[in-house]
Amino acid sequence: MLDNCEELLALIDTIMPGWPYRVSSEDNGQSPFFEIGPAKADGKYPTRAIIKGTDPKNLVPVNAICDVSAALSTEPSFLDKGLLCMHTAAVEMNGRLVLFPNNRRAGKSTLTVSMSAKGYPIFTDDYLSLSLDDDMHISGKANGILPRARLPLPNSVEDLLAQGTDLDKSVGNKQYRYIAPFDLPPHGTKCPVGAIVFLDRAEGESTRLESVDPDETIDNLLYQNFGRHVHSGVTLALLSHMAMKLPVLKLKYAEAAEATSYLGEYFSEWTEELPRLDAADAKLIQSKSEGVPPVPPRFDPEKPYAARDGALLKRAGEQTYVSDPEGRTVVRLDPLAQTIWAILEDPMPMAEVISILTEAFPDAPKDKIGEDTLELMKWLCRKALIEAVPVSPADP
Repeated sequence: MLDNCEELLALIDTIMPGWPYRVSSEDNGQSPFFEIGPAKADGKYPTRAIIKGTDPKNLVPVNAICDVSAALSTEPSFLDKGLLCMHTAAVEMNGRLVLFPNNRRAGKSTLTVSMSAKGYPIFTDDYLSLSLDDDMHISGKANGILPRARLPLPNSVEDLLAQGTDLDKSVGNKQYRYIAPFDLPPHGTKCPVGAIVFLDRAEGESTRLESVDPDETIDNLLYQNFGRHVHSGVTLALLSHMAMKLPVLKLKYAEAAEATSYLGEYFSEWTEELPRLDAADAKLIQSKSEGVPPVPPRFDPEKPYAARDGALLKRAGEQTYVSDPEGRTVVRLDPLAQTIWAILEDPMPMAEVISILTEAFPDAPKDKIGEDTLELMKWLCRKALIEAVPVSPADP
């Protein structure tokens, strides 16, 4: 909602050219997710991201619109109920998206504007909405917002921008510049995800790509996902698919312009067909809805416990991840937790679990096994991953 600051509309048109909107002075009955008030004497605008519940800020015009675009990442109409939202850049390269997940000070924004200057369509430089298309491929949706670069930019990137972007439509201030490519995909344009590239920038580093383990991928993507409205089983299924089925690489580099050329050659063609989501995971995604997890009672070591039905387990590399049935969290199980989880396929009290573990690890101190088992079973209970089961009455 703009309150007597219509002069910012021109800036919205420039920075968010691919985002549809209409101007209305009437109350449409919907609650605003962001509001900007009249400029103060110093030229700054009071802003408030209502949807995030943050404190009001006083911002210069460009930064005010920057905050609007950031708030859109958590606005329900952008997310579309059921989608993930990743903190990542996404660049279309030969018909597929290459994702560059956020890693602070790794050069994501600079690399993105460099690739924009070379003509690659930029779907986003900040956050990406993900969903399944009709062919069961994971696709990303363009956000229709200009890529933003932190200043100053390297001379090599400035040279690329002078040749490959519309400098007349670029706007900014001392901190940031929004770069206007000649062809920005409109908001809502979709493209399948083809690869994930983590960035590792260091001075003097030679440009190269290295493989990344699936467990490292899932750990990173879990951290970058902020679509918290989604069932955690859906999150785990999608992230596991991307980590296990898509090319996942780490780009070592020093200069964005050189890295742009390197990536252009590497992704000049796609030799493998796009992987489809497994039928079982697709069915799970279509059926899952967020629920309210039960409030687990205090763990009772005398009662038999079992792994809860409906929990989703995925293995990636040497790691195991599990989502609770209600879809509120994804946790990684360490080796002992994995073993206990497997044991609890059949209900049993903690004493029997300790007995099995003691027999399996005869060299480990029994007291230590007991202490670790107690703490892990308490933790699994708190996470709503195991539950006490009724004891069947003895036969007469």
